[in-house]
Amino acid sequence: MQRLALTAVLFSSAVLGGVLRNGHFEDSLVWQGGKWSVAGGSIFQSSPNGFARAVWPVNLPENYQITAEVKKLDGPEGPMIAFRADGLEKMYCLNPASSRENGAFQFIDGNKIQNLTQGYTRVFSNQQWYRVKVVCRGNEYQSYVNGNKFSSVTIERPLIANNSVGIVSFESSVEVRNFAVKDIEGNVLFYPSLEKEMSSITGWNLGGNGNAEVLREGAKDSKCLFLNSEAQLRLSQTSLNLNKEKNYRLKLDYKAVDMAKLPKEIFLFVYYLWQGHEGPRYAYSLDGLHWKNLNPKEPVFQPDVGEEKRFMDPSLIKGPDGRFHMVWTIGWDQDSIAIAHSDNLYEWSLQKALPVMAHKKNVQNCWNPEIFYDENSGQYYIYWASSLKGSFPKTANTTPDGRNHRIYYTTTKDFITYSPAKLMFDNDTNVITPKIVQTRSGKYVMFVKNESRWPEEKNIRMMVSDDIENWDSPLSEPIHDNGFWAEGPSVLKKRGCWYVFYEKYMASKFGAAKSCGLEQWEDVSDEIFMPEGIRQGSFVRVSKRKFKNLAGRFHLGLSSPDKVVVNVKDGQIELLRFSLDSFKPEWNTFETSFYSVYSTEDAVLSINVEGESQIWLDDIILEEAGQEQ
Repeated sequence: MQRLALTAVLFSSAVLGGVLRNGHFEDSLVWQGGKWSVAGGSIFQSSPNGFARAVWPVNLPENYQITAEVKKLDGPEGPMIAFRADGLEKMYCLNPASSRENGAFQFIDGNKIQNLTQGYTRVFSNQQWYRVKVVCRGNEYQSYVNGNKFSSVTIERPLIANNSVGIVSFESSVEVRNFAVKDIEGNVLFYPSLEKEMSSITGWNLGGNGNAEVLREGAKDSKCLFLNSEAQLRLSQTSLNLNKEKNYRLKLDYKAVDMAKLPKEIFLFVYYLWQGHEGPRYAYSLDGLHWKNLNPKEPVFQPDVGEEKRFMDPSLIKGPDGRFHMVWTIGWDQDSIAIAHSDNLYEWSLQKALPVMAHKKNVQNCWNPEIFYDENSGQYYIYWASSLKGSFPKTANTTPDGRNHRIYYTTTKDFITYSPAKLMFDNDTNVITPKIVQTRSGKYVMFVKNESRWPEEKNIRMMVSDDIENWDSPLSEPIHDNGFWAEGPSVLKKRGCWYVFYEKYMASKFGAAKSCGLEQWEDVSDEIFMPEGIRQGSFVRVSKRKFKNLAGRFHLGLSSPDKVVVNVKDGQIELLRFSLDSFKPEWNTFETSFYSVYSTEDAVLSINVEGESQIWLDDIILEEAGQEQ
């Protein structure tokens, strides 16, 4: 996330919250130039000087329509509807209010306007509302004003990128309301979520590390800023201008994280770091998509099982006994895995080695162990990937190191006695990183990585079975796009849909696929946020009570931050520095002022959270003292 809905006054680029329906939240309204405000459900652009443009980044289908009610308050050009835009610089617009001849459809490139239609007559008068619609079918565009057909244009391919829609004016003040993107049948796909009574809004560019995020759940109205432990946040404008010998006012609202407002269940993700030399770490999420580190500095415990004493590929579940059970990989060339148990997720039992493949010959490894409780049989299945040298000759030459993996399993009811390891299936495919889930209808679904290098696969596929010990269905097609190597599927279910997170391990980041029927998969990688540096693991849901206890263990929550330092700097010269205090779960307002001795065009406002703490920030205002909001 890189855009921020904050209040400020002075400068020229900003954002507003937006919502894309049918489960696809896209981004915020981004604008450049002009003086924008929101009141009474309308968006206003009240500056008559130069270009003013605002776009919502949205993921548009091939065919769609845009509807809006528009009013020109004053001036020659606008309001224009940008129906196809590549950010803020290049866009195709409908401009029924233009004073130019033949200007109904126009192409804007920077500050240049090109007319695309002929025989056009201006129809808009000032201070009157008009209903406007643009119907987009491929490269053909038809416009309507007050229900009457107005103008049409065919735009020769190739078109510019189609990643935004929005509003434009030139030397005019305008008002727009009821802006919406719909499919051809008229079903709403996108509408802007406008904040309440925000005026003279301008924006900030957000920089810093992965512990600074823009989230929805803590805000007063729509969005606000969430700062995690050790966050380093930089807020600045495209050019942050401070005038010589002027007083400036800085105001911001802040509060601590309120644990009382957590949902009944919280998503927890256990993961490992790089080569697994340290123990487990947790991330948590309130929505299952946007994740924050819980204990980034210290592992829950140090691994002490096996020759290499590694902690990799963890799998964590909550059993019917209410206890948590976790297994993990202990090394690259071992015939064993490790297991431990916990009642509270921070105090763990003695770590034990499970020599699951010690009775087999020519074992090269035991990787990616998983644990699954099967209600039908009342026992736990522990399963993993192993390579046995000389076995399965059909796929012996599919990897550079000659490892030729299959999935094996053992069962237990008491974690004392375990059944001998068995081959789970062989479908002539070299597979690793298995993950089993069960559907509401009782079917078992296994996600695996096709490990083949020759021919190149390295992708996530799935299988379906009615019997957890018999997998005779073929592997599906990959559930994600080609073009990268993926492994380590981690699965969670949310609102009836399955989300499979996977590690793009060559790119050091995560991707995700979504399916509501386990047949068609949609790439939702742009909808998730995972903290930098974490590797594959597994999800589990925990109660609010357990999470609050766990959060307290790692000093997360209502405990006061060690220090939150706010400063304004011009290069190495510090113009302002102060520390926030009095952290409560209610919103607090801090206000101060400072004096600028000289003029600057590249000052930076920064906010640094020191120590183990988390806070919310909202309504950051920087303005010349005495200036009205």
